[in-house]
Amino acid sequence: MGGIATGEALSAQLRLQGSGTIVAVSSRGTEYTPGGIKVYKASKAGFDIYFQGLGAELAEAGVSVLVVRPPGVNTTLLTNFPWFLEPHEVAEEVCAALVAGSSELTILTRAERRLRDRSFPRKVRDRFVHEVKRVARRLR
Repeated sequence: MGGIATGEALSAQLRLQGSGTIVAVSSRGTEYTPGGIKVYKASKAGFDIYFQGLGAELAEAGVSVLVVRPPGVNTTLLTNFPWFLEPHEVAEEVCAALVAGSSELTILTRAERRLRDRSFPRKVRDRFVHEVKRVARRLR
């Protein structure tokens, strides 16, 4: 409920400004929590959907919304989980998504990143990256 109240207050102010960005940090909690925590899962899903809709609504007013879904993050509340990300890792991805103008960002765990990188043949991936850089240099 607090997230929605905050979203309403922010959206009213940003509409008046005619610009701005809301970064709504949700979570991937619906994927990683035990089955018995249905209220938590429902609240996370509702938060996520609310801010997606708010982003569509505010786009006409020049306001953007970025919904961020990080996996577990080591904070003062939860620490020393080797499979969780560090706050600076999440912050770097959020900054990159803001620069790119994204509306949604689902952050992968370290294990998911390794699988992603391994699933595409390295030679093909490296060649693709090389070609993209070459084309970008030509366009400058």
